[in-house]
Amino acid sequence: MAIKAFGIALKLTFAGNNQFTHPSTYAFGLIVAICIVVQMNYFNKALEQFSTNVVNPIYFVCFTTATIIASAILFHGFNTDNPINVASLFCGFIIIFTGVYLLDSIARGAPSETFHHIHGDMSSEDDEEALLEDHEAGTSSLNLSGLNHDSDEDIELVMRPNRPGH
Repeated sequence: MAIKAFGIALKLTFAGNNQFTHPSTYAFGLIVAICIVVQMNYFNKALEQFSTNVVNPIYFVCFTTATIIASAILFHGFNTDNPINVASLFCGFIIIFTGVYLLDSIARGAPSETFHHIHGDMSSEDDEEALLEDHEAGTSSLNLSGLNHDSDEDIELVMRPNRPGH
């Protein structure tokens, strides 16, 4: 809300109506600066703890929700006689949230699905044991797949079944 108010004050100032004579303009500017610093601090802490595949979708959904709610409050967006407008707004929310959820779940679920398809549904200890047993029996090979950009680790170990003749 403060950023919208500060933006309107700047717009009016550039149009010739100086808003910097009002103390509220400075208050909104200070609130904006504090919010930016706090937001970047917590955003960086989240990125230290979690993958960007988790942080960015959550950030996007929260930011979009806050922006739409602030706009609705500031510009009386829900003050309408037409229920189709309100329903379309909620449908937009649902589509955005579903799309972000699907993109995130597809991005996080892809590597583990191949392993679970081969070995069934197992715990991580069972995964390690099955991987080592398969390697010792010569039915699979352990390969380094390069850099893993989803975590702080540099190398990701991938199990690939041996194919006859290779």
